[in-house]
Amino acid sequence: SLKGWKDYYWDNNTFVFGRSNEFINWRFLEKADKFYFYILNEPKPLAYFVITESVRRGLNILEIVDYKVPYNDIKRFELILDAAKALTKNIQFDGITIKSSHKFFDKMLKKSCFIKRGKPLDIVLSPDIKLDKSKEAIKKRNFVIATTIDLAWYGF
Repeated sequence: SLKGWKDYYWDNNTFVFGRSNEFINWRFLEKADKFYFYILNEPKPLAYFVITESVRRGLNILEIVDYKVPYNDIKRFELILDAAKALTKNIQFDGITIKSSHKFFDKMLKKSCFIKRGKPLDIVLSPDIKLDKSKEAIKKRNFVIATTIDLAWYGF
């Protein structure tokens, strides 16, 4: 369990997948052999990121599978990217992957010399969830925040 963790959301105009203490325990902390969880304790609210290792096309990759930072907190997202780069260098991996679904993170990734690869994925929600956003608004990438773990149905 994470001491002091209290989930938070960005604003009423952004769809964010929840990160309760129970979810974090189930998804990451109970699988400590597969995931490495890093938390930025100060200031409040807390921020974190989670990594795992993979091999893709013969390259050793550090994957940032989840992250959470407060609304528009550029500094802490930069800290996450800097920490991932340092870890990658220290363990002599070949690269880093991270998924982004929001233009805030897209801009920061580009500024930090990350290369955009692949096509955007559709996020499919239950018909019970009603969103008052058009497809065009969602395509502008300023509505949904999803990370690899939100899109991972392949056995994490």
